[in-house]
Amino acid sequence: NFAGAIQPAEGQLNKAISDRQELENIDLSLIGKFVLSPQQIQEGLAYWNNEQTELSKQRANVQEKLNWATKDNNQPAVSFYSNLLNFLNTTKPQYISTVLADLAKDQALHNGSAESVESIKARKLALFNATIAYYNVLIPILTQGSQVTVHNYTGLPLIPMSALGVDDSATPDINEAYIGTGKDDPNTPVDESRIY
Repeated sequence: NFAGAIQPAEGQLNKAISDRQELENIDLSLIGKFVLSPQQIQEGLAYWNNEQTELSKQRANVQEKLNWATKDNNQPAVSFYSNLLNFLNTTKPQYISTVLADLAKDQALHNGSAESVESIKARKLALFNATIAYYNVLIPILTQGSQVTVHNYTGLPLIPMSALGVDDSATPDINEAYIGTGKDDPNTPVDESRIY
């Protein structure tokens, strides 16, 4: 259900915009508040490494649906799945790479590495700008997907796909629907409120 993923994505976009504005005007002596805790880093690494691992499965799933939509001559679905596949081939892997690099830099700081406050600020601004760009691409695709109507379900591949705002039953220790919301699912051992 792509419609259910739009609001969490918009929340993430608004948070990144707010964080960027705060960071642009911050007293550099307070830059440490933008460096994640070791627990947040570990949870973020686990989540984003999994997202990177799942990309090939997501691409195959979307390609199968694109093939079905093409065969069914459903032009709105063809357009949507083409846009989603392009997102999975370009925007998402680039964003994952940016996030993982930022997490590694935060982890290095906790391991005793030195980084100037100016460098931390520039790195975090780049991360927030990448996050804003990511959601500015994703939200219109989710909106487009929420408007696609399927008239003929014959041959439609109904393989589950992970999507923002949807919990993945294959990972019972974490509720993906809570990621980026600032909320925690008390029924899982991972604190989702710390993963953005």
